[in-house]
Amino acid sequence: MLYNLIRYDTWGNAREGFEVNNAFYTGQQIQVDELLTDKAINRRIGLKGYDAKGCIWEGDFGYNLYGSLKNGKYLFELRPVLTVHNGEELLAQMN
Repeated sequence: MLYNLIRYDTWGNAREGFEVNNAFYTGQQIQVDELLTDKAINRRIGLKGYDAKGCIWEGDFGYNLYGSLKNGKYLFELRPVLTVHNGEELLAQMN
């Protein structure tokens, strides 16, 4: 399934909690299947070093997926690509 990558601008800290201040489309689209591990998704979006090991993905395949660090700081969202066909939105599938 094809997803749009969204990067979060997050404020706060682990002790007091984090808040997403803003979200930005990166223009990057990522092919994800439900068997990919967190590490594999991180490699596909180009994370390196600590972030590549520390970003954990939550959510249900086919819906929005959320990437955060172990301390609760949200970094990314993967949002399914939608297409419009005869006035109806459809999830974009790449086979």
